[in-house]
Amino acid sequence: MEKQLFEWVKVMRRNKSKCVTTECLMIMAARFEPRFLKDRSPAAATEYLRRFRRRHKLSIRRITHRGTKQRSDLEVVAASFGHSMRYAFEHDSAVSFVAGDEKYGQVFNMDQTSIYIDMNPTTTITFRGDRNVDVLQGMSENSFRARKDTVTNASCISGSTRCGDRR
Repeated sequence: MEKQLFEWVKVMRRNKSKCVTTECLMIMAARFEPRFLKDRSPAAATEYLRRFRRRHKLSIRRITHRGTKQRSDLEVVAASFGHSMRYAFEHDSAVSFVAGDEKYGQVFNMDQTSIYIDMNPTTTITFRGDRNVDVLQGMSENSFRARKDTVTNASCISGSTRCGDRR
């Protein structure tokens, strides 16, 4: 189990990208050795992981730099999304049969407020001697990151009985 756990840490910290916490080590140790938590008290399991970190020259360090996606990557995604939405509206929507610019009379501008919860750790387990402790925060299955949900409330208000009625 110890060799598997150390290999997992090396993979997660490769390129100094993924965050690894003591809780992550505990979960992965239990995954690699199902009896890990059954045979030990929580304090004993934590102490085992402390000694594990010491044996493998790992330390708990404060994250010095966080990264997400590059702005250029996001611009590509936004442009692609815009093109796909325009195509879907013009060719596959309920107003696609309307000719000319009349179909755009059914498009409304709405404001939105987005809310998200992003709970990331402030420390990570990394190799001793690392000068910078960088973390790229992702949503992979092993990133142990809380979900980042965006909730958008959109309202369409019209003076008529139904939204979009232009009488």
